[in-house]
Amino acid sequence: MSAPALQAQAALAPSPAVLGAEVLRLRPGVGHVPIRSGIRFQHWATTFRIQGHPALHALFLRLLPGLTGGVTAAELQASLPERAWPAAKLLLDELRARDLLLPADTALTPAEVGEHAGVLRFLDSLSASPAAAFRAVRAARVTLRGPQALTRSVAAHLRDLAFVTVDAQPAPGPFIALYLNPSGAQAPLLLAALDADQGVIAPLHTPEATLRRRLTLDGDAGVPLTELLSGLLALEAFRAAAGLPGGVTEDQALVVDAATLRSARVPAFLQRATEGDWWAVAHAPAPLAGPDDLAALLSGPFALTDAPGAAGEQLPLFTYGTSGGAGRAGWGTDGTEALNRAAERRLLALLPGAPLDLNPGEYAFPVLGYHETDLLGRGLNALLSAELARAPQTFTAQPLPPADLPLAHLWLFKSLGMVYGVGAQVVSLGHPALRGLHGAAVYDPARGLLASSFQADPDTAIRHALVDAVAALQLALPLPGAPLPPAGEVHPAPATEPERETWAALDALDRALRLIPDLSLPGTVQRGVLLGWVSARA
Repeated sequence: MSAPALQAQAALAPSPAVLGAEVLRLRPGVGHVPIRSGIRFQHWATTFRIQGHPALHALFLRLLPGLTGGVTAAELQASLPERAWPAAKLLLDELRARDLLLPADTALTPAEVGEHAGVLRFLDSLSASPAAAFRAVRAARVTLRGPQALTRSVAAHLRDLAFVTVDAQPAPGPFIALYLNPSGAQAPLLLAALDADQGVIAPLHTPEATLRRRLTLDGDAGVPLTELLSGLLALEAFRAAAGLPGGVTEDQALVVDAATLRSARVPAFLQRATEGDWWAVAHAPAPLAGPDDLAALLSGPFALTDAPGAAGEQLPLFTYGTSGGAGRAGWGTDGTEALNRAAERRLLALLPGAPLDLNPGEYAFPVLGYHETDLLGRGLNALLSAELARAPQTFTAQPLPPADLPLAHLWLFKSLGMVYGVGAQVVSLGHPALRGLHGAAVYDPARGLLASSFQADPDTAIRHALVDAVAALQLALPLPGAPLPPAGEVHPAPATEPERETWAALDALDRALRLIPDLSLPGTVQRGVLLGWVSARA
């Protein structure tokens, strides 16, 4: 706010008589420091500036005693020189807009507050309605079930946070469950466990068996870790009762490290999505998965499987996760491609062997993608590659001389001969159902088909076929081994939507294609990662 703007408000300032009697009070914990021509404020994670005049901070200091104890706007105006009020009012308006002035709320009596003035001060700092939140905490009933020492510790922390009714029920096992029923209907809120290395506070829907798989639960936790976990568990219950956002949510857990006694939020995808959720992500205008989503599913105490690491020979291709078996390995021309592919293959390896509703005479291929077109394209690639290995006579082929290969991929072709001694032949592929999709395959005269790929771009199809052929030899993967198809026309029919139109063309050949969602791996849909099957009639 500039100095002229401050001065321009003077004529608009209301008289004290029309300001009303609302009591203004600054939230506790608001930090402020003078800066050039203004003030910098900080409150929890909020930081902002008000600028316009070098005397703004001095003016705020003059308002501060009244705002700390509670004062009306009329009282503030009466205490200031007339020329200072426009700037003071703008300060108050900005503080209100930033939610740093406490809302009008029913005051609590000293008897209600009792010895919990610190708790009320915390609510004054954060809550939209501090008095109502305080009363909600006092009225809540908390039930604890778990190991006696841990439930006793959590109960003590709950009472320190102004809870009145705390029922601690000792129960065998390493888990403590916390139930909160502010309205009489008991509902589980949190589940926690700890061992010698770490403690975890998980969302309410976490099955004990799931948490048991995530923790080793070996060894006894020390007193510092027990006390810290107890305090955090009580604080999460307090936040829930008071209507404040907590660190533990439906898809976030809290992990405490015993060595550092530091807590951190981690993805805790434990609640399965619905088929409607799956299709909502599939039909989203843009893919919802980001660069960290795959990593989040494969790391942390709630990981679905172990994260891949670099292993084996890193030439000609980068390879990740080979120690977990070739079926879970990933490869690529750089580390990022190899790591992403390994992560995807590890998730695919967790799927059941086939969808539950597979019809007689159908077969299915597991697919992972990030939107519907991506899933259709990957499914078609798997289906057509399997068809090429099973019935090569249904395809046509035209050889691609090395001089016609994309220059960027020529090193892959040369690697087959220089590293593995293979006199490889690259061919373009044709099929009656191809609509805008281009097929490419790599053959060894002695061993037959090494790898194939079907993509919307012909250079991409050649690249993927060459990469997969090199990977098959580098990692000693099973080879399709089918013979070369007969020579013939290979140009696909033009299409504006290659994946959808090829899908429809295959369906017209009585293949009965289906895209079947899988919901067995919790957290994948929440991260925008879609798993399922493409099924077809043999």
